[in-house]
Amino acid sequence: MGRIGVTMDVVVACRTLAIGLIVALPLGCKSPSEPERAETTLQQALADCTARTGYDPDAAALPERALAPAERAWRDCARQSILATIVPRSSVPELYRGLIADDERMTAALDAGTMTRSERRLRLETSIETIRAAETRAYENRQAKLMQDMQTQASQQRRQDDIYRITAQAAQMQRVMIAR
Repeated sequence: MGRIGVTMDVVVACRTLAIGLIVALPLGCKSPSEPERAETTLQQALADCTARTGYDPDAAALPERALAPAERAWRDCARQSILATIVPRSSVPELYRGLIADDERMTAALDAGTMTRSERRLRLETSIETIRAAETRAYENRQAKLMQDMQTQASQQRRQDDIYRITAQAAQMQRVMIAR
């Protein structure tokens, strides 16, 4: 092959390497998924609310049918933190808003003595698991779409590279034929 063929091989190799890196980087780098980041953000927000209000929702001996001191302030803090930090980045913001509305209703029922703390916790935990599952599904769907798009792009690039290579070979052959 002449100079053009070598140059085209280098171009094809560089493009193939670049596509390989684009495809491999998301697969090889283990960074937290969106649901994991949301969970970490939530846990940090709840810890900050505990520090601000002095209320610990996991403390022993909380009243079963009444609010504990500073509990309402802690729950307001937690709701605001969720609305400010998690909902804007969530794939399922409506589920978080529903969780907040449910928590407000159940907290009022607990304060009125018509619901127990255990009942509220169970319902909230069920809702949180539903949200985690929905966030994970949405994240996995986005990742699958991204992989599909990258595979399509890589396939298109390979076809383009084949066209460049064939064109360069044809031009080289034409020069050889003219030189004879």
